[in-house]
Amino acid sequence: MDNMRVAEYVEIMSNPAKLIWMNFVLGLARGLGMGIGLTIILGLFLYILQSWVDLPFIGKWIADLLEIVEKNR
Repeated sequence: MDNMRVAEYVEIMSNPAKLIWMNFVLGLARGLGMGIGLTIILGLFLYILQSWVDLPFIGKWIADLLEIVEKNR
């Protein structure tokens, strides 16, 4: 079994194009997985936060903050 793994490693290392292509595809898969996972986690977080926090309060706070910024210009 170890000899097969070593042979596979040597084959990949001796073919740089195959190595680059494999790393590219793995990078795309990881990036896509992280993007989907982060979207799901943030969606759940915002859904839960929306039920706990009164969002008009946040909107009023942001409006007050913008008003302070405009006054100090």
